[in-house]
Amino acid sequence: MRRPIRWAAAAALVLGAGAAAWFLLSGRGGGGPVERGAGVLLITIDTLRADAPGFAGNAQVETPVLDRLARGGQVFDDAHAHNVVTLPSHANILTGLYPYQHGVRDNSGFALPAKVPTLATRLKAAGYATAAFVGAYPLDASFGLNQGFDTYDDKFPRGAHLDSFVLAERRGDKVVEPALAWWNAHRSEKRFLWIHLYDPHAAYAPPEPFATRYKENPYWGEVAATDSFLAPILGPLLDGKEPPTLVVVTSDTAVHQQQLEFPLHVNQEQLTRLAGRLNGEFGGRHASEIPIRDATEPLSQVESIVVAAVVELLLRESREAVEEPVVEGVRELLRQPEFDGSDRILDTLEAVDESRLRGAIPSAAIDDAGVAIVIGDENRDGPYQDMSFVLARYGQPGGAGGVVGVLGPTRMPYNDAVAHVRYVGDVLTELMRKFYE
Repeated sequence: MRRPIRWAAAAALVLGAGAAAWFLLSGRGGGGPVERGAGVLLITIDTLRADAPGFAGNAQVETPVLDRLARGGQVFDDAHAHNVVTLPSHANILTGLYPYQHGVRDNSGFALPAKVPTLATRLKAAGYATAAFVGAYPLDASFGLNQGFDTYDDKFPRGAHLDSFVLAERRGDKVVEPALAWWNAHRSEKRFLWIHLYDPHAAYAPPEPFATRYKENPYWGEVAATDSFLAPILGPLLDGKEPPTLVVVTSDTAVHQQQLEFPLHVNQEQLTRLAGRLNGEFGGRHASEIPIRDATEPLSQVESIVVAAVVELLLRESREAVEEPVVEGVRELLRQPEFDGSDRILDTLEAVDESRLRGAIPSAAIDDAGVAIVIGDENRDGPYQDMSFVLARYGQPGGAGGVVGVLGPTRMPYNDAVAHVRYVGDVLTELMRKFYE
């Protein structure tokens, strides 16, 4: 799938990725079944990477609160976000729907329709007191996530950072403080509380002592600070001093970070201008299109560096997203009996390691409406001539799309393979039609 490009006016470019792990914990003694009518505490941490907390193996950061929660609960380490921006990802979390179903696809220009039920509306209908305390403007009440909440606290400073791309936010401890007061005030009721912390999101400016402790990596500083902000709300739960509570902690999206080294001094004003121009020139285009399209004006040295770096990152991510599962699939395929002792198996493994599979797929042989079957020696690349492909196109003509298919031994059941590939292709085409319509 083609990935649009979005630029950030900062020295560090942040690109969306997966989500961090989830945790489940019941009060009074740690993980275990949660009784009917128990409290519900949802904590979303903006752009927390799955590898960021200490319990995930990160020895460079201290997150004792989350580490303790992970030990006492259940960690889901294969969780993925369906969006890489704050508002739609939280809409996904609160509704249990995909973006094409609930209609929220970006941080601006969308609002959750009132007709879409959310976790808050359902719990309120079940007799829960409901409250949300959010840390940044993308979750402002005007975007519709406030429905079902008795209290929706979005009291971050308005009009902050108008001269840059930094959104209005409030520090995590200023979010947790009123949230904890609400939680304690409703102790005798069934209660649902959502806390959103924005601190790990760029720009990175952790408070002391984290700024000094993590001066070489301020993102780690923000993660460590966020962990400390959660201590007042999670500590009593972890100590068993609260009524039974279901605690869910997750990231909304995660990030890949890349620091750009400039050959000359660049100030924030220049970066802000640069981001504005590059958004206008290249926003929404696929990385592979940028090098062959000319900007309306020649790019400066700094602009050229940024373009080259981001294009390289996106193309690499695109390759990795396709190749990793394919490589594992090919290795599994080569364990089949017909490849035992084959004199071409080493050539095939070498081709996999060199990522030549995509070049071997004869996608040009597929017409727009059908399914192509390429058997054995019909493959262009010698190492794949002991295998067969069943392939179909998906997506919009002239727009986003690609090829889906099955790679298997030449003895594969072709009728089943054709039916499955055609079905998956049709599903992907329909999803992309809804996404881009």
